[in-house]
Amino acid sequence: DAATNAKKKIDNNKVKHENGDNYTNDEKAVIKTEIDRILADAQEKINQNNTLTDIDGKRDDGIETINKASSDSTVIDKIIKDSANNNNNGNNNSNNDGGNSTSNSNGNTTSNPVNPPKQPTTDKENGTNGAPNDLGESTNVTLMHNAYLYDEDGKRANKVTLGAGSTVITYGTKTINGKEYYVLVDQGANNKKYYVAATNGQATTQKVKHNSYVYNQVGKRVKKSGVFKKGKTVNTYGAAVKIRGKKYFTIGKNRYIKAANVTKITAAQTAKEEVTPTSSNTATPATTVVVKKLMHNAYLYDENGKRANKLIINSGSEIETTGKKTVNSKTYYALADGLLIDSGNVDAKKLKLKHNAYIYSKYGHRLGKKVLKKHKVVKTYGNPVKIGHKKFYVVASGKYVKKANF
Repeated sequence: DAATNAKKKIDNNKVKHENGDNYTNDEKAVIKTEIDRILADAQEKINQNNTLTDIDGKRDDGIETINKASSDSTVIDKIIKDSANNNNNGNNNSNNDGGNSTSNSNGNTTSNPVNPPKQPTTDKENGTNGAPNDLGESTNVTLMHNAYLYDEDGKRANKVTLGAGSTVITYGTKTINGKEYYVLVDQGANNKKYYVAATNGQATTQKVKHNSYVYNQVGKRVKKSGVFKKGKTVNTYGAAVKIRGKKYFTIGKNRYIKAANVTKITAAQTAKEEVTPTSSNTATPATTVVVKKLMHNAYLYDENGKRANKLIINSGSEIETTGKKTVNSKTYYALADGLLIDSGNVDAKKLKLKHNAYIYSKYGHRLGKKVLKKHKVVKTYGNPVKIGHKKFYVVASGKYVKKANF
């Protein structure tokens, strides 16, 4: 569907050259050929995966790449240019070994839609994805549960929380104090290693004790998800979470089952790949580091203001910043590893109320009887978020005001 819609967009001149000119028929043909190639590549990757989480990830990656190849004039113009270069050079792309990958200042490798990222390799001589040579093959893992970052002793490394839905690049697992962790590498910080509890990405099989409904993130039953029958098994992720005072297990993105209705099944332990951490003596940065608290979930961006990866840093996380930076007229906080976070997720933007307004919780429930009066100026953070069917601004940790009131 994404590929079909993308081709229609190209045919109907919904996107144009950066200078405003329409694409020629020959150029449209090049773009549509590239969309077909991306589609075939995504389908092949989907067919190579077995778990629903991996399949969803490959599908979403494919859709995102297709959308970029049909919406972003910068990307499209590069597709056309690369196609012309390939034709002129007899498809010999010796300068970059057949790819269009570039490395940013963080040491992360990004790839243009002409040649989407290749599957990870275990080439020890050249390394993998720019990571240290001793780590070997990398794997993308989608977190199904909010996750902390730990150090090699199993202690929490900082006050950052990775949000459910984040995709992390992992390099095997390591057992610390009897618990299994994914190994992560911050390539922009001298390849510093962090660890994430594997239970946040790996399923735990549990048995259903009672017929059980499925609920969403605000504790409302999702009728179309049906009922898990007594005696059946269900895959859960991470520890139980509290929603409106009751405990639930995560079973999918924004989908939960009551913890009281399931019981854990002891499964045979699978072999774990041990990764021996390498010592990394990092010098104390010369720049002044200031700790900032995120008031809104945030993405990480590269030096060009493009999203650097698929991590989501949750509201309430504390990040170490090294100052502000403006990219394309937008202000960001710079992190020690060179990545950027939109300053709007940290600094307040003042908006004026046009109606009296109540304050709501993350579940969309009114908090107390306090009324914010019409014409009052209120500090808000980041873009509006959707709770139920309505949009709200974050005004404080765990507190929201309806967007329509500003």
